[in-house]
Amino acid sequence: MEIEIRQYGSDTCAPCAAIRQKLEKWQQDHPEVIYRYLPIEEYLEEAAQKGILSVPTVIVTIDGAETARESGYFSLDELLFRLEQYMKMTEKTEMTIRTATMDDTDKFEHGDVAWNQMRLTF
Repeated sequence: MEIEIRQYGSDTCAPCAAIRQKLEKWQQDHPEVIYRYLPIEEYLEEAAQKGILSVPTVIVTIDGAETARESGYFSLDELLFRLEQYMKMTEKTEMTIRTATMDDTDKFEHGDVAWNQMRLTF
């Protein structure tokens, strides 16, 4: 799962600078999340294609699909809380399969055939 946060902002926007600082700090605690700051002045065409009409705008994508978008006055803490909840939820449901070794398998007999049973970690 790839999570990306894109922030469109401007150097003349005080809220943009505050959000950028907070997202950079948050990303240090969540290195698995990609964070990008995009100055609107340099990304005008991309911003227009995405329908971004004001800054700050924060867009969250998961596996390339936009899942959240906030613009103007919004609670960054609430957005990050929802994202962290989602990350915790998916962490618990991802299945991890380890390569079976003799320590990971149990042999049991069934008639004339010996079977190996692999333990899976969920």
